Order: sequence, then C-alpha cells, then structure tokens
Amino acid sequence: MAPSGYSWAKPGPSRAARKVPSFTAPNPAFVTILVGKEESKFVVHRDLMFHYSTFFKTAFEGPFVEHETQTMRLEHVESRLFGVLIHWLYTKEIKYEDDILSSSMPMQGVSLAPISNSNGKRVKKELLMAMLWMLAKTCNVYELQNEVMGLLYTLVKVLTLENITPLICYAYKDGEPTALKRLLIQAVALSPDSAKFLQWVDNATEEVTKDLAKELSKMLGDRADLSIGRVQDFWVEVP
Repeated sequence: MAPSGYSWAKPGPSRAARKVPSFTAPNPAFVTILVGKEESKFVVHRDLMFHYSTFFKTAFEGPFVEHETQTMRLEHVESRLFGVLIHWLYTKEIKYEDDILSSSMPMQGVSLAPISNSNGKRVKKELLMAMLWMLAKTCNVYELQNEVMGLLYTLVKVLTLENITPLICYAYKDGEPTALKRLLIQAVALSPDSAKFLQWVDNATEEVTKDLAKELSKMLGDRADLSIGRVQDFWVEVP
C-alpha cells in the first residue's frame, strides 16, 4: 500500500464537506495499530482513522490481512512519533513530550540524538517536525502534513546551512520528489553565507546538487525578489 501522489500546486478541496465522526453513539468500532519492534499498542476509533487517512481506510477495508484482523503492524515506525500523530487525530494539536527531544529516536536510519549548532545549542525540533511530516505522508494524513509544513516553513527560514543539513539528509532518504525536499532546497539556495554555501554544495550528493540547480534556475526565472515561496506552495492536496 504505497502513499498516494503529491501536488506542488495549491491544496485541493478541503475535507469540510465530509462529516466529522461522532463519538456519541454506543459501541463504536476500533482498530489496533502495533507500532515499532516493541509493538506498542494503539487502539483508535475506526471512523476517526478512516476520516483522516486513506492509507488506513484502504488497509482495513481492502483485501488485506488487516481487514480480517482489524490490526496493523508498523514495525519501522517509532512509537512516540506515532503517538504524536494519534494525538493530532483526536485533538488537532501537535503535542509531544519533552523527552522526545532529549533522547535518541531513530527512524529510517536517522537519529534525533546529537544535533547541535555552533553555539552548542541542540537543534532538534526541526528534524522532529520533518519526521512527523514524513510519517503523515506515509499514512496519508494530508491535513497533518500541511499543518506541520506551516511550522517547518517558519523554522527553516532562520536555520544555518549547518542546521539544515540533518534535515536534508533525512528528507533525501525518500526517493520521491516531496514538498519537504523543495522547501529545504529553497532554504539552502537562499543561504546568505556564500563561502559556506560553496563548500556545502561541494559535499552534497549528486541528487541534492541537481535539485538545487533546478530550484535556483526556477527561482531566478519566476521571481524578481529571491525568497522562499509561500507556505501554500508546499501544501499537499487534500482529497
């Protein structure tokens, strides 16, 4: 079950016309998600999952084992990060415990542990938000992606090249073109530190360098003033 495609344009029609699930009726149906190698258990209202995620709706209603068992295993997802997604489903609030930023939280080969800027201050919230955006992408929770993108849009504009690098490394583990990659590449392209920029480009991968060249060319051609595009330019379409 692969995630659906992405749009670089403005967000599509909102989900406002679709009825929000009600929890007032007795005997609601639940689904179970076992997360991580430790199989942390999340029991979630089925209608809520289906309302916000086509990924889970397809899995639990389609011709898959999840339909029979009403249980899904997400072995390669970090349970604390998944908990942030579940909290958002119920509250529309991005909330996480402080210790999620002070401990190592590996996901797809990237760890939140020792990321510091030149002043020794830990810079982790940005990477955590990038990880949450990618999880929302995997689970097709489009509204959460756009909310997280709004936070990232503000955060990355003040980051140095040194602090953007871990986000670039994480984002480029995904083989698909994504709005997250575009945002980060634009932030790199607009770096005011020309000496560090040239050194950064020399050390970048071929894929990153090509994307940077394409984005710079587009930015120079499209805009008289060089700046990161509007946050809406990085939203994904909500079906």
